[in-house]
Amino acid sequence: MVESISQSSYTAKLLLIGDTYVGKTCIIFRFVKNSFSLTQQTPGIDMEVKTIDIDNDKVKLQIWDTVGHAQFQTVTQIYYNGANGVIFVYDCTDEKSFSNIKEWVGKIDSLVNDDVAKVLIGNKCDNIDKKISFEQGKNLADELGICFFETSAKCDINIDNTFMYIAKEIKNKPNSNRLCDCNRFSLTSTNISKVPKGCCRR
Repeated sequence: MVESISQSSYTAKLLLIGDTYVGKTCIIFRFVKNSFSLTQQTPGIDMEVKTIDIDNDKVKLQIWDTVGHAQFQTVTQIYYNGANGVIFVYDCTDEKSFSNIKEWVGKIDSLVNDDVAKVLIGNKCDNIDKKISFEQGKNLADELGICFFETSAKCDINIDNTFMYIAKEIKNKPNSNRLCDCNRFSLTSTNISKVPKGCCRR
Protein backbone atom coordinates (compact mmCIF):
# COMPACT_ATOMS: atom_id res chain seq x y z
CA MET A 1 0.00 0.00 0.00
CA VAL A 2 1.21 3.49 -0.69
CA GLU A 3 2.44 4.99 2.55
CA SER A 4 1.13 8.42 3.47
CA ILE A 5 4.04 10.12 5.26
CA SER A 6 2.26 13.44 5.59
CA GLN A 7 -0.70 15.16 4.00
CA SER A 8 1.25 15.75 0.80
CA SER A 9 3.91 13.04 0.77
CA TYR A 10 3.68 9.43 -0.41
CA THR A 11 5.98 6.45 -0.73
CA ALA A 12 5.26 3.85 -3.40
CA LYS A 13 6.84 0.54 -4.31
CA LEU A 14 7.45 0.11 -8.03
CA LEU A 15 8.71 -3.04 -9.80
CA LEU A 16 10.39 -3.40 -13.20
CA ILE A 17 9.61 -6.82 -14.66
CA GLY A 18 10.78 -8.53 -17.83
CA ASP A 19 13.33 -10.84 -19.40
CA THR A 20 17.05 -10.52 -18.79
CA TYR A 21 18.91 -7.95 -20.91
CA VAL A 22 15.85 -5.92 -21.86
CA GLY A 23 17.45 -2.91 -20.15
CA LYS A 24 15.61 -2.67 -16.82
CA THR A 25 18.72 -1.59 -14.90
CA CYS A 26 19.65 0.96 -17.56
CA ILE A 27 16.13 2.40 -17.45
CA ILE A 28 16.32 2.84 -13.68
CA PHE A 29 19.78 4.40 -13.78
CA ARG A 30 18.69 6.81 -16.50
CA PHE A 31 15.68 7.89 -14.45
CA VAL A 32 17.33 8.07 -11.02
CA LYS A 33 20.89 9.15 -11.91
CA ASN A 34 20.55 10.39 -15.49
CA SER A 35 23.37 8.05 -16.51
CA PHE A 36 23.77 5.22 -19.00
CA SER A 37 26.25 2.38 -19.32
CA LEU A 38 26.11 -0.81 -21.37
CA THR A 39 27.93 -2.61 -18.54
CA GLN A 40 25.14 -2.12 -16.00
CA GLN A 41 23.74 -5.45 -14.83
CA THR A 42 21.62 -6.52 -11.89
CA PRO A 43 23.37 -9.07 -9.62
CA GLY A 44 20.09 -10.24 -8.10
CA ILE A 45 17.70 -7.64 -6.71
CA ASP A 46 18.46 -3.97 -6.33
CA MET A 47 16.48 -0.91 -5.27
CA GLU A 48 16.87 2.76 -6.11
CA VAL A 49 14.90 5.69 -4.70
CA LYS A 50 13.79 8.94 -6.30
CA THR A 51 11.30 11.55 -5.12
CA ILE A 52 9.25 13.37 -7.74
CA ASP A 53 6.50 16.00 -7.73
CA ILE A 54 3.02 14.92 -8.81
CA ASP A 55 0.27 17.55 -8.67
CA ASN A 56 2.15 19.52 -5.99
CA ASP A 57 2.65 16.38 -3.86
CA LYS A 58 5.90 14.57 -3.20
CA VAL A 59 5.94 10.94 -4.32
CA LYS A 60 8.92 8.88 -3.19
CA LEU A 61 9.40 5.95 -5.56
CA GLN A 62 11.15 2.83 -4.32
CA ILE A 63 12.11 1.29 -7.66
CA TRP A 64 12.92 -2.43 -7.45
CA ASP A 65 15.07 -3.97 -10.17
CA THR A 66 14.63 -7.74 -10.52
CA VAL A 67 16.65 -10.23 -12.56
CA GLY A 68 14.79 -11.98 -15.37
CA HIS A 69 16.66 -15.29 -15.06
CA ALA A 70 14.29 -18.13 -14.20
CA GLN A 71 16.54 -19.39 -11.38
CA PHE A 72 15.99 -16.14 -9.45
CA GLN A 73 12.19 -16.14 -9.63
CA THR A 74 11.57 -18.02 -6.36
CA VAL A 75 13.70 -15.46 -4.53
CA THR A 76 12.29 -12.38 -6.22
CA GLN A 77 8.65 -13.31 -5.66
CA ILE A 78 8.87 -12.27 -1.99
CA TYR A 79 9.65 -8.75 -3.20
CA TYR A 80 6.41 -8.53 -5.18
CA ASN A 81 4.33 -8.18 -2.00
CA GLY A 82 3.14 -4.64 -1.47
CA ALA A 83 3.84 -3.45 -4.99
CA ASN A 84 1.89 -0.33 -5.98
CA GLY A 85 3.02 -0.30 -9.59
CA VAL A 86 4.60 -2.59 -12.18
CA ILE A 87 6.45 -1.61 -15.36
CA PHE A 88 6.65 -4.52 -17.80
CA VAL A 89 9.66 -4.21 -20.10
CA TYR A 90 10.52 -5.88 -23.39
CA ASP A 91 13.39 -5.25 -25.81
CA CYS A 92 12.28 -3.86 -29.20
CA THR A 93 15.07 -5.90 -30.83
CA ASP A 94 14.16 -9.18 -29.12
CA GLU A 95 10.97 -10.91 -30.25
CA LYS A 96 11.16 -13.50 -27.46
CA SER A 97 11.17 -10.82 -24.75
CA PHE A 98 8.04 -9.38 -26.39
CA SER A 99 6.25 -12.72 -26.60
CA ASN A 100 7.10 -13.41 -22.94
CA ILE A 101 5.27 -10.31 -21.69
CA LYS A 102 1.94 -12.13 -21.33
CA GLU A 103 3.65 -14.77 -19.20
CA TRP A 104 5.14 -12.06 -16.98
CA VAL A 105 1.77 -10.34 -16.66
CA GLY A 106 0.08 -13.61 -15.72
CA LYS A 107 2.73 -14.33 -13.11
CA ILE A 108 2.45 -10.87 -11.57
CA ASP A 109 -1.36 -10.92 -11.61
CA SER A 110 -1.25 -14.08 -9.49
CA LEU A 111 0.96 -12.39 -6.89
CA VAL A 112 -0.22 -8.78 -6.57
CA ASN A 113 -3.52 -7.01 -6.07
CA ASP A 114 -5.85 -6.16 -8.92
CA ASP A 115 -5.58 -2.40 -8.41
CA VAL A 116 -1.81 -2.22 -8.93
CA ALA A 117 -0.91 0.36 -11.59
CA LYS A 118 0.71 -1.14 -14.70
CA VAL A 119 2.58 0.12 -17.75
CA LEU A 120 4.12 -1.69 -20.73
CA ILE A 121 7.28 -0.32 -22.33
CA GLY A 122 9.28 -1.36 -25.37
CA ASN A 123 12.88 -0.42 -24.62
CA LYS A 124 15.74 0.18 -27.09
CA CYS A 125 13.36 1.80 -29.59
CA ASP A 126 16.33 3.74 -31.04
CA ASN A 127 18.11 0.56 -32.16
CA ILE A 128 18.44 0.05 -35.92
CA ASP A 129 17.79 -3.68 -35.37
CA LYS A 130 14.32 -2.97 -34.00
CA LYS A 131 11.99 -5.91 -34.70
CA ILE A 132 8.86 -5.01 -32.71
CA SER A 133 6.92 -2.07 -34.15
CA PHE A 134 5.20 0.61 -32.11
CA GLU A 135 1.85 -0.71 -33.37
CA GLN A 136 2.62 -4.22 -32.08
CA GLY A 137 3.51 -2.89 -28.66
CA LYS A 138 0.46 -0.63 -28.52
CA ASN A 139 -1.85 -3.47 -29.60
CA LEU A 140 -0.49 -5.71 -26.83
CA ALA A 141 -0.92 -2.95 -24.26
CA ASP A 142 -4.50 -2.37 -25.44
CA GLU A 143 -5.17 -6.09 -25.12
CA LEU A 144 -3.82 -6.02 -21.56
CA GLY A 145 -5.73 -2.82 -20.77
CA ILE A 146 -2.63 -0.81 -19.81
CA CYS A 147 -0.72 2.20 -21.09
CA PHE A 148 2.23 1.85 -23.50
CA PHE A 149 5.47 3.75 -24.11
CA GLU A 150 8.43 3.11 -26.37
CA THR A 151 11.63 4.03 -24.53
CA SER A 152 15.36 4.26 -24.91
CA ALA A 153 17.55 4.41 -21.83
CA LYS A 154 20.53 5.13 -24.08
CA CYS A 155 18.95 8.15 -25.80
CA ASP A 156 16.73 9.14 -22.85
CA ILE A 157 13.46 8.71 -24.73
CA ASN A 158 10.23 8.59 -22.67
CA ILE A 159 11.99 7.43 -19.48
CA ASP A 160 10.75 10.31 -17.34
CA ASN A 161 7.32 10.18 -19.01
CA THR A 162 6.93 6.51 -18.08
CA PHE A 163 7.76 7.01 -14.41
CA MET A 164 5.73 10.20 -14.11
CA TYR A 165 2.72 8.47 -15.64
CA ILE A 166 2.78 5.43 -13.37
CA ALA A 167 3.53 7.54 -10.27
CA LYS A 168 0.43 9.60 -11.01
CA GLU A 169 -1.61 6.43 -11.53
CA ILE A 170 -0.39 5.08 -8.19
CA LYS A 171 -1.09 8.34 -6.35
CA ASN A 172 -4.62 8.53 -7.74
CA LYS A 173 -5.57 5.04 -6.57
CA PRO A 174 -8.47 5.19 -4.06
CA ASN A 175 -6.40 3.84 -1.14
CA SER A 176 -3.20 5.77 -1.85
CA ASN A 177 -3.32 7.62 1.48
CA ARG A 178 -3.65 4.56 3.69
CA LEU A 179 -0.98 4.34 6.41
CA CYS A 180 1.48 1.47 6.29
CA ASP A 181 4.55 0.50 8.32
CA CYS A 182 6.37 -1.22 5.45
CA ASN A 183 9.29 1.20 5.30
CA ARG A 184 10.40 0.13 8.75
CA PHE A 185 11.40 -3.22 7.25
CA SER A 186 13.89 -4.39 4.66
CA LEU A 187 12.26 -7.27 2.81
CA THR A 188 14.97 -9.88 3.01
CA SER A 189 14.59 -13.61 3.38
CA THR A 190 15.61 -13.32 7.04
CA ASN A 191 12.98 -10.83 8.16
CA ILE A 192 10.12 -11.18 5.67
CA SER A 193 8.06 -12.91 8.37
CA LYS A 194 8.40 -9.84 10.62
CA VAL A 195 6.44 -7.56 8.30
CA PRO A 196 3.09 -6.77 9.98
CA LYS A 197 0.30 -9.09 8.91
CA GLY A 198 -1.72 -7.49 6.15
CA CYS A 199 0.94 -4.88 5.50
CA CYS A 200 0.89 -3.57 1.93
CA ARG A 201 -2.10 -5.71 0.98
CA ARG A 202 -5.38 -4.12 0.06
